[in-house]
Amino acid sequence: MLFFIYLFLAVWSFIVIVPLYWMTISSFKVKGDIFNLKFSFFPQQFTVTGFSELLNNTLFLRWSFNTILVGIGTAVIGVIICSLAGFTFAKYEFKGKNFLFFLVLSSVMIPLVVNIIPIYVFMNKLKLLNTYLALILPLCPNAFVVFFIRSYITSIPSSLLDAARVDGCSEFKIFLKIIVPLAKPAISAGFIFLFMDQWIQYFWPLIMTNTSKMAPLTIGLASIYADVFNIKYDVLMAGATLSVVPMIAAFVLAQKQFITGLTGGAIKG
Repeated sequence: MLFFIYLFLAVWSFIVIVPLYWMTISSFKVKGDIFNLKFSFFPQQFTVTGFSELLNNTLFLRWSFNTILVGIGTAVIGVIICSLAGFTFAKYEFKGKNFLFFLVLSSVMIPLVVNIIPIYVFMNKLKLLNTYLALILPLCPNAFVVFFIRSYITSIPSSLLDAARVDGCSEFKIFLKIIVPLAKPAISAGFIFLFMDQWIQYFWPLIMTNTSKMAPLTIGLASIYADVFNIKYDVLMAGATLSVVPMIAAFVLAQKQFITGLTGGAIKG
């Protein structure tokens, strides 16, 4: 049985790594060699022309700035909202608690496209279209993040909270001084999840922005397809390669917190 598990993981890793490898080496090829049917592990003519043209002739740096700003903004605001919600559902008893938590989890079954029109109208009335707030605020609450933070906080002994109340701590201070430090792995995992989710968003920013200067990386790189008769695949591959580097780096640096938060919430919930 263990052999088949390893075999499956090896095949799956191969399926994931090969496209990434092809994308990376293609970014260092001249345009004519990208679709050369002769397979090679390395570019026959090594060049950085694609990267040079990407940085000099497109708004790649602005798209990257927009993506990072929106990703961090969504993750920071979202993790605060989700942590408070998870703490409330885990440690407080109130009428309708289970039903309300059921509604929160049920929102996972509603695709974003269903809500796009009312949210668009709402953002338009607030005059927030084509702004960073339009990209950040609607995606901050996340039912999945609420769920596993709540699952992790459930494992924290309530006696610690009661002792803090006896010492005169307010509920908000209990959250900051006790819950946040003890639930740091789950909160960190939630931050990474929200950041990654915002990083790969395409449909949402496509609706909420209408200028190239406000576009994130997903929309910006897609704009390279604008001229279908002269698609610059070398530039596109260079942009795609650079766009995945921050995500890989972020996961490698924070994988311990991410995995601990996910597995801890799953086991203790």
